Amino acid sequence: MNLLDLAQTVITSPQWWIIVGVVLSLIQISPLKLDPWTWIGNAFNKDVLAKMATLEKRIEKVEEGVDLANNKCDQYSAQREEDKVVATRRRILNFNDELIWEKPHSKETFDQVLRDITYYESYCDSHRGFCNSQANAAIRNINRTYDKCCEDHSFINPDQEEKEA
Repeated sequence: MNLLDLAQTVITSPQWWIIVGVVLSLIQISPLKLDPWTWIGNAFNKDVLAKMATLEKRIEKVEEGVDLANNKCDQYSAQREEDKVVATRRRILNFNDELIWEKPHSKETFDQVLRDITYYESYCDSHRGFCNSQANAAIRNINRTYDKCCEDHSFINPDQEEKEA
């Protein structure tokens, strides 16, 4: 029996693999910090580990892109919200102008502008940097006029409001 036959017999023998497994496990358990199973695993999985590292880098790039998109979306939402508040302020100011010109309004129209005022003031309270002083006098006048209309029962009928428009 030559060396090649001996090696082939040992490699194909199940007892050989059990002995190798026990020896490698003993080396791993021993106080020496050798981990042959990790070496073997790394040797067999070198390609997989390299692909995983590449995928992790790609995932990081995708996450950066998602973060950037989220930031832009937040900026857009904030701008859209501010535009909505500016439009609300414009409706409040226009309504006040109509009151100054003594154009009569229905209770429903007043209720709508009062909802606009509530929304506008809530936004201004939560966004201290937003310029609010532009509508303060108009809001006071609208509230005063609403109270006067409630006392005098001088709201116009909604049908009349449509005819006058």
